[in-house]
Amino acid sequence: MFLNGGTFTMAGGEISDNTAAGSSNSDGGGGVYVASGTFTMNGGEIRGNLVSSTGFASGGGGVYLNGGTFTMAGGKISENSTNGDASYGGGGGVHLNGGTFTMNVGEISGNTTNNNSTNGGGGGVNIYSGTFNMNAGAVISGNTASGNNAANGGGGVYLSGGTFNMYGGEITGNTSNSNSATGGGGGVFNGATFNMHGGEISGNKVTTANGRGGGVYNNTVNLRLGGTANITGNTRESDSSNNNLFLHGANYIVLGTNTSGTGVLPPPPQAGMNVHVTTITTGGVIVQLGGSSTIASYFTSDDPGKTVKTAGENILIE
Repeated sequence: MFLNGGTFTMAGGEISDNTAAGSSNSDGGGGVYVASGTFTMNGGEIRGNLVSSTGFASGGGGVYLNGGTFTMAGGKISENSTNGDASYGGGGGVHLNGGTFTMNVGEISGNTTNNNSTNGGGGGVNIYSGTFNMNAGAVISGNTASGNNAANGGGGVYLSGGTFNMYGGEITGNTSNSNSATGGGGGVFNGATFNMHGGEISGNKVTTANGRGGGVYNNTVNLRLGGTANITGNTRESDSSNNNLFLHGANYIVLGTNTSGTGVLPPPPQAGMNVHVTTITTGGVIVQLGGSSTIASYFTSDDPGKTVKTAGENILIE
């Protein structure tokens, strides 16, 4: 199904068992390709579709959004897949190359991507450009990303660009099979901008010895946490270790400070926030500026023998 303007509303039925193949840039959309216009999904299922492409930023086995808006108010995007080593490609369920995808309720589940190119991944969702909003009632679960090149993974969600705003919902039971030393993120791989206001990232895993961040692999300074964000109960299967939020290199967490109640920036941390974290940063800094003993209590170290401490306005693990 190709939408290039106008409005399409899906209230039931299936878009299933279709294939998109090629080698051009921005190929994709095995089930649905939105170039512009408005697609509203109130029910039904986008299922069992395939994209096979090596084109730059290609993918989206279920849905490819290249502009316009896609609002998911029900239904499922499930059991779709991508294969082909496309740089910045992937997104077994959904690929964003522009526009805005808003997930209010429904499921993105059981999708897969297999991509051995740099910066490829996203079993459930791949965000190259544009904005993905996830609200309470939305579930991204049981998706798998496989690949062995640098900076790939993201079983549930993979960001190489654009913005992911998580206001609520669950990212759970997703898997990254990336064996790269700079890859992983069973739930989320963040290489762009991730604003987490609330919701839960739990029960996800990385399966390989080199993979990190069973819950979240953060590869940027634009990780903003606040509200009641919960990142717990994620693992690295190779050694059965707790492996929740991994901060790569000198990257750290930016605490939410938005008190307006609106907008994309998260609010300050609140009671109920619970984040387990590990880092390889020199000095172990996980939060730079804005920290306090109260806020430090919302964090737990996944590093054996180390604890979370405050040092002025910084929060660190040592």
